[in-house]
Parts: sequence; C-alpha cells; structure tokens
Amino acid sequence: MTVSPAQPENRHRDYAWFALVAGLTLVAYARSFTSAFQFDDHSQILESPGVQELTLAAIVGWGRSRVIPYSTLVLNYWIGGENPVGYHVANVLIHLVTCFAVFRLALALCDTPRLRHTALAKQPLVFALSATVLFACHPIQIQAVTYIVQRMSSMAAMFYVGSVLLYVLARTANENQRRSDSRRAFIGSGLLALAAFFSKENSASLPVAILLTEWAFFGGKGMGQKVVRIAPFLLLVLVIPLTWKLLGSPPRMPSRSTAPLAEQARDLARLWTWAADPTAVASPLDYFFTQCLVIPRYLRLVFLPWGFNIDHDVPVARGLSGAVSVGLAFLVALCGFGVYAVRRWPALGFGVLWFFVALSVESSVLPIHDVMNEHRMYLAMPGLALALASVFCAAVRQRRAIALGFGGAVTVALVGLTIARNEVWRTQLSLWRDAMQKSPGKARVHVNVGTALHLEGKVHEAIKHYCEGLRLEPTNKRAESNINIALDELMESGEAELEIEQAAEDGSITLVPRHPCPPKN
Repeated sequence: MTVSPAQPENRHRDYAWFALVAGLTLVAYARSFTSAFQFDDHSQILESPGVQELTLAAIVGWGRSRVIPYSTLVLNYWIGGENPVGYHVANVLIHLVTCFAVFRLALALCDTPRLRHTALAKQPLVFALSATVLFACHPIQIQAVTYIVQRMSSMAAMFYVGSVLLYVLARTANENQRRSDSRRAFIGSGLLALAAFFSKENSASLPVAILLTEWAFFGGKGMGQKVVRIAPFLLLVLVIPLTWKLLGSPPRMPSRSTAPLAEQARDLARLWTWAADPTAVASPLDYFFTQCLVIPRYLRLVFLPWGFNIDHDVPVARGLSGAVSVGLAFLVALCGFGVYAVRRWPALGFGVLWFFVALSVESSVLPIHDVMNEHRMYLAMPGLALALASVFCAAVRQRRAIALGFGGAVTVALVGLTIARNEVWRTQLSLWRDAMQKSPGKARVHVNVGTALHLEGKVHEAIKHYCEGLRLEPTNKRAESNINIALDELMESGEAELEIEQAAEDGSITLVPRHPCPPKN
C-alpha cells in the first residue's frame, strides 16, 4: 500500500496548531529572558578564555567535542557581551526547534508500517500535539533551557531527535519507492547525528535509538539489513574518542598496559564521554546502584512536577541496599514492559525504551560527580512524551470530552508551574535559597547562597553561609577563599573584628581579622 503525502492544507493546519504550542512555550519562558547568569555560566562563559579571546584555536580548544554549542555561546558573547538576554533568547529558540522536531517525529511515526493502520494513526494531530505540549511546557525542562550553559544538552537533543526524524522519513520514503527522497533524508540524518556528537557525548546512544526505531516501527526480518543501515551512525560515534585524541587530553588517560584489565576497561569507558568525571566519588557499580534511586526520582518529577532543585542531595549508594533493590526491580519491570509493549503498542513501548536509551550514557555505570541533574532528562523527555501521548490518544477515543478537558487542565498546570519555576531562576540568590531549603546538608549550596549574598553586598550574612559550608565540608577551598575575600573587604571598611597575632621569630605584633568560623575539630 502506498501512502500519499500529507496535503498542503493539512500541513498548514498542523503547523498552525504547533504555532499555538510555541506560543504557550513562549508564555512559560517569557520571564526567563532577563534571568541572571547562574552557577557554571560564570566559569564557562564570562570567565572563559575561549569566549574572551574570540579566536578559532581558543574556541576549539575550549569546546573540544562540544564545539558546536560552545561556538554559539561565543557568538552570543560577540553580539551581546555579558547581557544575558541574547543567551536566553537563543536557548529558547533551540528549545522551540527541538519541540518542532518532536512534533514532526510524532506525525512521521504515524506513517510507518506498524502504525499507519492503527487507531493512533487516525488521530495523528492529537498524538503530535499532546506529545509536544508535554515536552515543551514541562518544568523539568527548565534546567536545560533557562540554565544557559546547559545549551549543550538542549542542542544535542535537538540534533538527536532531528536525526531520528530524518531516519524515519528516509525509511518511509524508501518504503514508498521514493529513492531520491530517501537518500537525501538519510544523508541529513547522518549529518545531524554528527552535529549531535559534537554537542554532547550523551548522544553516543543515538545508534541504539535508531535501531530501536527500526525495530518498533518498521519491524519485519532481515536483521543484517538493519545493522547495515545503522552502521554509519555507529562509525560516527567514534568522533567522541577521536576528538579527545586530536583536540586535547581526556579527563583521565587510559591506564598503563600493565594495569588490571578491569581498570583499563573502566578508563577506556571514561574516554568515550566528557560527562565521565575523574573526580567522581563512586565506583561504576556504586554509581549504577545510585542511579537505581535517581531514575525513579526523575520519573516522580515528571508525574508529580514539583520539588525541582538545582543541586539535589543524593548520597552515593554503597552496595545493594533495600531501597536500591526496590529501585532496580522497578526499573527492570518498566524496561520489561517497554519490550513487551513495543510489539502490541509500538508508540508506547518505543517511548518507554527511548527513556532508558537516552539515559544510558549519563545514568548507568559511568561515574559522574553530580549523580542527579535535571537537565539529563531533556533527551529522555521526547520518549516519555510520545509514550504518554499514545495513552492520551487512547483515552480520547474512549472518553473524548473528559480526556480533552483533562488534557487542557494539565497543559494550563504545566505552563503555570514552568512560569513559577522560572521565577526561582531569576536571580542567583532566589535559586540557591530554594536549593538550600531542599538540600540543607550540601556545602556547595551554602557556599553559593553566601556568594549570592556577597555579590549583593551582604558580607556578614554571606560569611555565615561560608562558615556553614566549611562545617559541612571542612576541605571546601572555595568557602575558605571566599571567607578570606570577605574579611579583606571588612578590613578595608573598618568593620572587621581584629585580634593580635605575634610572630614566632622576631616577636613582632600585628592585627589580623578574627576568623568568623568556629575552630574546626
């Protein structure tokens, strides 16, 4: 059976509906355009030689295997300097393009062999719109959109979803005997894959996502042909370690050849991803156990969207505890359901399995210093959005009025929650005070609250938080450094409490500022 392409009037109608979703997204992010630079924005943008020098060598050396998003940050700096508005505008535009890719992917999937004769394909616009609204307006996306330096996450996802979309279009065109269209789309898919790999290393899972797409929506036999189709994408993944080799030293070089095989394998795995942090405090196995607790938390934030935090306090799991066992059993069951569902309900099963594929690089066995970050969900959200949209479409078929009313209420709630969460991101102080309420036991949170207060001139209040950071983490060098800076400022203003210090050698006496923190035990 040959499926005719969408009629122009239908396409215009579809794009008009997408424009409505884009408008809702702009409403949700309107207040983010004037939000301050946050956290790593300072070290990665405002204080980075790669931005300041504006030379090709500096940009490539700075961005390395994330050179595409870093180049756009340089362009932002060249145009607008240290004004955050331009950076935020670019981030929201990237988010909107990714939303459009999700929208088009949902429509394209309805034309695939395993969906085109199903009930879901009879309401493609409902499927596409509901998936896009969930992806575009959910507040869990904020850390990848409003947090400027996390542009690398949103750009990688933009190219990643775009690559899968063009692969689906290439396969559909091939099924319909449109060979030239298929070749162009396939080449475009490969180029977008390459762009994804040069945006962030979590895109290394893209070949698996494409294989999943082939299995879920095109079916049939001929595994050899499927492997041949994804072989170019597997080869493109090699750009990640090759980039490290050509453009500079990796975070940690592979162990010497005489080291144990397990150590060599672990270090080789680290070479494949920028995100693998050599300062991580967890072993690969402990990191995996920790992710058995973290991934269910991500899902909780998706289904119960409050409790967002710039700096989650998740202790590293040391061994297979009861909580870890429950989390692992839940994830195995969910993944098993995805494998089962992909044969009966392809869109639902595909979305569930996409979730696991998208998190496979950053939330598996490659240790990262921060075990939980909300921006890691940006790449996973297209899968969850498609899965939930397929369930919503089934509800619409059964109880149209009730389902559409519920969908409208959820949309309004998501937009409202995103607006509210963006208010928290408006200033450094509001963001880190929010984090302090949710992660009171993290030294970094208190130091950042102190830094925000310090920048507002509230030095005495800032010192209290620096001291609390030192109490929680006595080796925190940033807290100690900031205290010394604060004391110097108080000395200059005459507000510091002084004490006598006598030199041991010549007996000379000097006045020094009294250290404000209690002595360390």
